[in-house]
Amino acid sequence: MKAVVSQQPWLHDPLALEIPWREEDYVSGKKLCFGILRQDTDVRPHPAILRAVDMVVTAIKALGHEVVEWKPPRHADMYILRDEISTCDGGQNIHADLRLSGEPGAPRIPTVFGIEPSEPKNAMQIAELHIRKREIQKEYMEYWNSTVEMTSTGRPVDAFISPLIPFTGMRRGFDNFITNSAIVNLLDYSACAFPVTVADRAVDVLPTGYTPQSKNDAYNVAMFDAELYHGAPVGLQLVGRRLQEEKVLALTELVVGGLAEMGR
Repeated sequence: MKAVVSQQPWLHDPLALEIPWREEDYVSGKKLCFGILRQDTDVRPHPAILRAVDMVVTAIKALGHEVVEWKPPRHADMYILRDEISTCDGGQNIHADLRLSGEPGAPRIPTVFGIEPSEPKNAMQIAELHIRKREIQKEYMEYWNSTVEMTSTGRPVDAFISPLIPFTGMRRGFDNFITNSAIVNLLDYSACAFPVTVADRAVDVLPTGYTPQSKNDAYNVAMFDAELYHGAPVGLQLVGRRLQEEKVLALTELVVGGLAEMGR
């Protein structure tokens, strides 16, 4: 008997959402508005990353679209909560997997999960974490909706653009750091990383006399080395709302095309 391939792939995957791929044109003939988030905590991104943000702003404006500063609530709290949720099993699973493989704990494992597994959180503690997560998701949704007052399009911001990480690259020996992309996991948003430029030791230097604003900022400054990072790729992320994968890809293609037109 000949196998019949269903045109409804979600019938084969009970975890897939029953939403067909949407072919809507999200770009043509529309003025768009992008939120721009340069820095979301007390950690100032490395110079090449800030330069990449400026390049993207220039490209978006050259295409005739609008940018506004993205100032959402509680990003610092979101990083803490994400880590609490990620480690609610006390590292039991990852340590069990490492024992099965026989490989030693990677340098980052003790930093995040401890040298040995710890006591996992109970059901009540896990439920409390997810209640907090839902509250943050609701607060973020309300902020995004409120941006209709900031744009000239008559709509809330279409997507926002931010760094993926606050450092140009992870150096050996520097392993205790958050990434800006972690908020996407907590919010369950759609996002796409895209390349922008490469680090240049001649222009991507720390501001003269810069004073770190916190312990984490000092850590990021200590990680910086213009010579070592020279030529390293630098990318950003474009973030849309839940279930907006098609729109996120279309807007990312638009931005990358704008960068290509200006020669990056």
